[in-house]
Amino acid sequence: MHRQRHSYLNCPCAGAARWCHGFHAATTDPEQTRKGWSGRPAPGAGVAYGAAGLMVIDIDAHAHPLPSRDRLLPGIPIHDHIDLAGLQNAFHTLAVLAVLRGAPDPAEDEQTLRVRTPSGSVHVWYRTGVGRT
Repeated sequence: MHRQRHSYLNCPCAGAARWCHGFHAATTDPEQTRKGWSGRPAPGAGVAYGAAGLMVIDIDAHAHPLPSRDRLLPGIPIHDHIDLAGLQNAFHTLAVLAVLRGAPDPAEDEQTLRVRTPSGSVHVWYRTGVGRT
């Protein structure tokens, strides 16, 4: 079935609890939320981070081959004498970035909201001070 593309502005899908436009279809209306979540066994919730004044780092736990040194941390040189053996996922890469910047590892920062996902990743949430409140 081919779906016709349409603008999220005045989208008829939102009123029918069909969320075709991601965060553009967001609502704070409790009735719309109940309608949208009824009859679905495992709905997910989304957050429009920017509009909420939030930033989230998604630290992926999946093992991936390392990119080249110049692409691992773009704009930050990683010299050949630095041993990258053992880097397997975003937790490791983020820890290296934190050390290079003299900052705490966001994955270990207990002062910041961290949420573990079912896949083993971690979402680290920060307030930006920008956006609607």
